[in-house]
Amino acid sequence: MPKPEKSPDPNGRIDKRVAQFVQLRDKIAELEEMHKDQLKPFKAAKERLVGEMLEFLDKTGQKSAKTAEGTVTATVRHTASCSDPDAFIDFVRENDAYELIDRRANATACRDYADEHGALPPGVKISSMRTVGVTRA
Repeated sequence: MPKPEKSPDPNGRIDKRVAQFVQLRDKIAELEEMHKDQLKPFKAAKERLVGEMLEFLDKTGQKSAKTAEGTVTATVRHTASCSDPDAFIDFVRENDAYELIDRRANATACRDYADEHGALPPGVKISSMRTVGVTRA
């Protein structure tokens, strides 16, 4: 009869480590939520100031205004999303308009490709960080 394998933690300390991990995770979540609540009035005040400064720039016809305290400049940030990704990709291919796409490798798909073909696609590097996941008992 085979000998039973020894536990990697003969003193049972892993139970203690998991309990500590859960306690720390809960405390971090509690503090982050409290911090988020504490920041709300400051973020709201900041948004009001942004609105007032944009209104000032619009009324005075300026793109920026230099003051003794600093310079305010109106900026526009654009984002794009695909409501119909298939139609978008078809358009890109049909019009050879690949400049409309951000070039980034999908890590999951590239790992699957490597598993199937024994190597990553050319020009792709995968970075991995090993960690643990802990669930509540």
